Amino acid sequence: MKKNEKKKLWKQGLGTALVCGLAVAVFPAAKADARDLLKAGPINTTAEHVTQNQPFAERTAGSQYFRIPAFIVTQKGNLLAAADARYSTTGDGGGLDTIASVSTDNGKTWNYSFPLYFPDSDGYIGNTATTIIDPALVQGKDGEIYCIADVNPTGVTTMGGYKAPGEGTGYVKVNGKDYLAVTDNYDNVNTQPKDDDATTYAYYVGDWDENGYAKILKRSDHSETGYGVDKWYNLYKVENGEYKDTLTQKQVNSNTDIQQNIFYKGSALHVYNTGYMMYAKTYDDGFTWTDPEILNPQIKRPTKETALLVSPGQGVLTSDGTIVIPFYDHGDGKKMQALSGLMIMEKHGKDPMTYQERDRRWLLVIRK
Repeated sequence: MKKNEKKKLWKQGLGTALVCGLAVAVFPAAKADARDLLKAGPINTTAEHVTQNQPFAERTAGSQYFRIPAFIVTQKGNLLAAADARYSTTGDGGGLDTIASVSTDNGKTWNYSFPLYFPDSDGYIGNTATTIIDPALVQGKDGEIYCIADVNPTGVTTMGGYKAPGEGTGYVKVNGKDYLAVTDNYDNVNTQPKDDDATTYAYYVGDWDENGYAKILKRSDHSETGYGVDKWYNLYKVENGEYKDTLTQKQVNSNTDIQQNIFYKGSALHVYNTGYMMYAKTYDDGFTWTDPEILNPQIKRPTKETALLVSPGQGVLTSDGTIVIPFYDHGDGKKMQALSGLMIMEKHGKDPMTYQERDRRWLLVIRK
């Protein structure tokens, strides 16, 4: 399958020339015809993605405001920063994305990118778009850098006036393994998926293939539905084994066509309305980024826990190669105080869920 050679960024204030010149996205395109379609995925650095003397100057990538910075000095001596691109607001809410920027000359010049990016809105749009918020950065012993953030479906966040994240992980057990639950009825998205209820969420995201796609399968008999997703959860029609990006919807505040995504309201299929802790990795200090991974089934409690959130900033690499990241949660949603804890990654072997070799596993180790 061919890799997608172009991505377009339509957040506020970007000109056509910059939009058409964005870098290669790492997820593959499965369409037969070569056409640009705005979809979720990383936006890597280009020669035009440059600021001077500061990583996130006003109007960088069309964003007026940036908040919640994270910063590390990499093992190569480069400077890497991340933050919320909040566009026209300083508050939380829908439309935010994670922006990063790297400097190889001690802060004189910066090259920016988007490790985590959902284009369902043209800038900030309140409670009618997804929210990617509160990044943390940490570098592993082998040089890989993790950018971790909270990723919420349309209209979901912990701020007042929004739908609070629901209890549980958003995953169900299928033959003893955790799979992301999916519904075709948007009225169900505020109901928690249950292992013993295959009606409310009648489908699940199956195993990833070698090209980074997974079919949407029926929970009743594990048969195919004719739908599939990539690792960014962009939704495709599957015909004769080919993933076709023919499923589109409009950005919530523009007339721009975007590819449907199961995190968006308006998509044919939907995930559960809870918070999803997600990370992307870079192996070149922030110039390019990988497909993301969702951490929920590894670290979030299936009951009595609503929002599990990254404590933004910097993680810690211990002398034995263990990575430690702080987090906090809101318990069962009935109490407003936050609970705190830590999570780590430890080495392990092959992940049977993805058929990919991964060298680490996230484990929850401390809760208070």
